[in-house]
Amino acid sequence: MADWVQAYGRLAISSLFFTKLDECRHFGPLINAALGSGYPLSYITLGQKLTGDLEIAKPEVLTSFLLTGGDPHD
Repeated sequence: MADWVQAYGRLAISSLFFTKLDECRHFGPLINAALGSGYPLSYITLGQKLTGDLEIAKPEVLTSFLLTGGDPHD
């Protein structure tokens, strides 16, 4: 993931956006990529519909994923 962030960094990105977190089994690499990149994590999606499942990346949502491995909205 760090390689992807570095590659896209050449495009002058200003933040990160992780999609389909409902399909992830491990969330540590996402957090590592976000923290290691120096870019803020702006948005996430928690479902299959990109626009319908889009939400602001809030610390409590990410914490819930890390601690329970599941969607805090369920």
